[in-house]
Amino acid sequence: KVKGGIAGLRAHLFHRRKKKLGDAWLLFGERGHATDLYYAEDLKAFAADRTLARTDLVFSREGESRRYVQHLVAEACADIAAWVARGASILVCGGLAMAAGVQDALIAILGEEKLDQMTQSGLYRRDIY
Repeated sequence: KVKGGIAGLRAHLFHRRKKKLGDAWLLFGERGHATDLYYAEDLKAFAADRTLARTDLVFSREGESRRYVQHLVAEACADIAAWVARGASILVCGGLAMAAGVQDALIAILGEEKLDQMTQSGLYRRDIY
């Protein structure tokens, strides 16, 4: 089975671990926790060694209502704005619909001009399909 957008982000996390950069935040979404939490052991290890400072997970086929990564982004608006203010990069990997929803949420949080600036400077990158 294809392992979704996490595969590309996993490589970035291994790089951050090797360089001892730490302080990454992963917002990850899939259909089900039991079937789609890819690389769960790696994610636990990244959290344990502080490569991941924060991990937010959402599973769209669990719970009463469907929730997606873009919902996590919108709910974490103040934290995202604070991370960006201190120089954070935003990497988005995954499907077109998710990426569009995340971009809309980021525009609502940061403004279109700021997101354009981040794109031009390489601080906002997308690997979408």
